[in-house]
Amino acid sequence: MSEQSEVYNVPRGTAYLTTQQIITYTTYLIFYVALARVLDPGDVTVVALLITAQAAFIALTQLGLPASATRYISGAIRRNDPQTAGAAARTILRLSLLVGTASFLVAIIVSPFIGPSYVGTLDGGYLLIVTFASGLLADFVLLFGAYFVGVGSYARSLYQNALYAPLSRGLGLLLALLGYGVLGIILGWVLAVWQPSFSPRTSGTDSSPHILHIH
Repeated sequence: MSEQSEVYNVPRGTAYLTTQQIITYTTYLIFYVALARVLDPGDVTVVALLITAQAAFIALTQLGLPASATRYISGAIRRNDPQTAGAAARTILRLSLLVGTASFLVAIIVSPFIGPSYVGTLDGGYLLIVTFASGLLADFVLLFGAYFVGVGSYARSLYQNALYAPLSRGLGLLLALLGYGVLGIILGWVLAVWQPSFSPRTSGTDSSPHILHIH
């Protein structure tokens, strides 16, 4: 079997992605059960509102870029054209930075006005800003995961995404237990992103991500 067919091993990729989904949804189930025991009902409602805001921010700022990255990069790799794959990765990353940063700046401006009424607390604006910051960082976690899938590095994608869900939710619950409450939950989402595994520059067991040369 050729190296190229090994990279795009469909059964193996399907197994990795299925495992990733199982880990992610199991983590979320445990998180919501634990959340009800760590916070009071009012704070649980606030967290639910912030999760909704984060999801909306990610949906509005991604613009289908992770799916496009996977498609263009995988197509170039199949044609044995790593230069084109790298160019596509850099272009999509710059576009994601532009859209995400602009959206976050707008969010910083409007959050102090809509936050208290949306969240229902006086610090709602600050909580929204931190939530949108976590959404911006999550954009890049998803984008880099798409890069890994595009080059056929399913194991790296599994490692990255399967680590992010437990780490972000686990850190949030830990900070909430330490007395940071709702702020601790969303800080966990932010802090979990600062891991070496969430960058395509990170060395791994295979060399395929290095062809992207993200700068």
